Amino acid sequence: MTKIPPRFTNEVDSLFTNSSNYPNYSQVKKNYNSAWLKQFYNLSISRKTSIIPWLSFAALALVLGTGTIILRQSLQAQLFQQVQSGTQAIEKLVSGDLVNEKSQILEDVVSAFNEQTNYIAIYLRQPTGKFVVANSLAKTNQDLIATSLLEQASKQPKQIITQIEKVNNKKYALAAKAITNSKDEIVGLIVYGSSTDTINNILWGSILIVLILTLGIMVLILLFTRILDRAIAIPLKQLQQVTQDFSEGNIKARATVGTTDEIGLLASTFNILADSIETNEEKLREDAKRSRILKEIAFRIGQVFQLEEIFQIAVADSQVALAADRVVYYQFDDGWQGKVVAEAVVAGYPAIQGTEINDPCFAEQSAEQYQNGRIQTIANIYQADLSDCYLQMLAPFAVQAVVTVPVVSSKKLIGLLIAHQCAEPRVWQEQDIDLLLQVASQISNAFEQINLLQQQQIAQERERKAKEELQQRALELLMEVDPVSRGDLTIRAQVKEDEIGTIADSYNATIESLRKLVTKVKTAAQQVATTTSTKEVFIQELSAGASAQTKEINAALKRIKTMTASIQAVAANAEAAEAAVKQATATVETGDQIMNRTVDGFMAIRETVAETAKKVKRLGESSQKISKVVNLIGNFADQTNLLALNASIEAAHAGEEGRGFAVVAEEVRSLARQSAEATAEIATLVAAIQAETNEVVAAMEAGTEQVVTGTKLIDETRMSLNQITTVSNQINQLVNAIAQATIEQSKDSEVVSQTMSQVANVSEQTEIEAIQVSNLFKELLTVAQELQESVSKFKVG
Repeated sequence: MTKIPPRFTNEVDSLFTNSSNYPNYSQVKKNYNSAWLKQFYNLSISRKTSIIPWLSFAALALVLGTGTIILRQSLQAQLFQQVQSGTQAIEKLVSGDLVNEKSQILEDVVSAFNEQTNYIAIYLRQPTGKFVVANSLAKTNQDLIATSLLEQASKQPKQIITQIEKVNNKKYALAAKAITNSKDEIVGLIVYGSSTDTINNILWGSILIVLILTLGIMVLILLFTRILDRAIAIPLKQLQQVTQDFSEGNIKARATVGTTDEIGLLASTFNILADSIETNEEKLREDAKRSRILKEIAFRIGQVFQLEEIFQIAVADSQVALAADRVVYYQFDDGWQGKVVAEAVVAGYPAIQGTEINDPCFAEQSAEQYQNGRIQTIANIYQADLSDCYLQMLAPFAVQAVVTVPVVSSKKLIGLLIAHQCAEPRVWQEQDIDLLLQVASQISNAFEQINLLQQQQIAQERERKAKEELQQRALELLMEVDPVSRGDLTIRAQVKEDEIGTIADSYNATIESLRKLVTKVKTAAQQVATTTSTKEVFIQELSAGASAQTKEINAALKRIKTMTASIQAVAANAEAAEAAVKQATATVETGDQIMNRTVDGFMAIRETVAETAKKVKRLGESSQKISKVVNLIGNFADQTNLLALNASIEAAHAGEEGRGFAVVAEEVRSLARQSAEATAEIATLVAAIQAETNEVVAAMEAGTEQVVTGTKLIDETRMSLNQITTVSNQINQLVNAIAQATIEQSKDSEVVSQTMSQVANVSEQTEIEAIQVSNLFKELLTVAQELQESVSKFKVG
């Protein structure tokens, strides 16, 4: 199965990512940066649609919960308004009777408001300030509600206080209102309430209705999600499978277009793209095939060097590649006339190779156009508005369609490559024309290559002949100048007007120069021999003087080296002394640093002791405060004991009814006594802490004084060390000056020693060179004598 090229799969991908195909893509891409949105976008369509019911359920649950809370609050508000209205009505009925303490009327009012879901109670205020139940739906003199509601109502007598409370394990929405007399004194309280069961019944009924509606909506959402999944996810899965098959090489795969929505449009677009890819792939295969054919044509043409064979290969391979009935190569001569020199024709059609075609108008009308690259394509010669003359010229060749391309070499038209379709008319494609142009280019290149090869062969032949002539003249020149090799410098070569003549002229000039040189050498050799004989004694005396000078310089050098060694020993001792002084100075500085750190440590100890003393003093002050608090607690315990004793006496006077209170009073008295004893123990401990704290403060103050004394001693020691450091620095400077002077002397002695060594070397070298010069003079005398013998063999005149 054919594998789709990457660039086609990229085109498929661009179909899904191009913002022009999907206008909202840029906004989606902007939100895509969020990590959780990215995960959501990567889910399949089925997973996305399956999330819709859950989101709907969550939204309905949120709406249901919010609505329930709002409904409950609304019902509670209505119930509070109801009980407030009832409280106001009861107040108007009983306010005067309650002030006048008419209990029967109060009972009648309570009975009138007696309902199963209501609660009513009337409280009377006692002289002690407490409220007791005068009449209610329950028993008299029994607290039925929390005191917080009564306290709030008594504090705000002008307002009705509402609150939800439990009465006999049943919740009521209660309203409380204070009743005052003519002096605005509170004489009682009215509490009226209604059961919250009504609210709960209404609330649960509403919740049941909402749940039924929610269930119905959820069923509809699930059905819609299923329909949406079948309308979107399934077609997308089918389209995804088709695209996958297509990307894996099945270029015949096409999507089924069943709708006119975006998915149907996407499938239709994919089919168009797939058709385009299939067409392009077919075109690529054809281009690859033609490229292979052109490569084979170029290779075969490059292997031959005969024009006839090149032309025949070009037309034969072109005819096969184009599937044409005939392909010919028409070659021009200098007068723009020519003939068919190569042909490839299908059997059954006339052969025209060797045919001369004379067109007198070609040079004037078409030659320049073809030379500039004109290409002629005719799909049907009988519908191309050609002249009758041209049609008559083509008639013997049985031509229906023709394409002509020029063959140009060195900007000159040398021929035409022509393809004929004889069986029927043919519309020539662009790739057909490109193939003929490429073949024509190969013919042009081969033509130029062969012309270049021919020119190269002609040049090689000319070079060979010139080389042979040059060798002959060189041999003649060598024979003419052969006597020179035997010492005859009077011979001259014959000069002619050619390359060898130039060499002969130069040779003659060289021989003349050599003759003059030999003459001068004879004279110079004679002068050298005379000079070396007279100067030999002087050279020997110079050598003896140089030897004596060398011995004296070596003796002086030994004395200078001895002096240098002594100076270096002094310098070494001075450096050792300087190092010892520096070490002593460093030791003193180290001691000074240690003293500084010791002083810093003492100061830190001093500060720490001072801070600790402050904290201990604060501890003593805190202990005194604790002592005061303990004394106060003791006083409270004594008063409590006294109050408990009084309570016991009062309980004894009350008789049997006060016995329980007497027991409690006795327990309180016992606790007071224990508190007094504990307070006494705490006071003792606090006194001991204060005494120890004072001792610690005294010890810390003594330690602080000792630290101050130690700090002063260390300061005195540091001053002594500083004086020692100053003296050490002065000694160090003196030793350093001695060392520097010694080093300078050592350097000077080394320079003098080196200079003397160089003088000794120069003296020794002078002695050696004097000996060498003496030996060279002897050799020069010998060479001069030999040179006189050699030049005497030359004939110079």
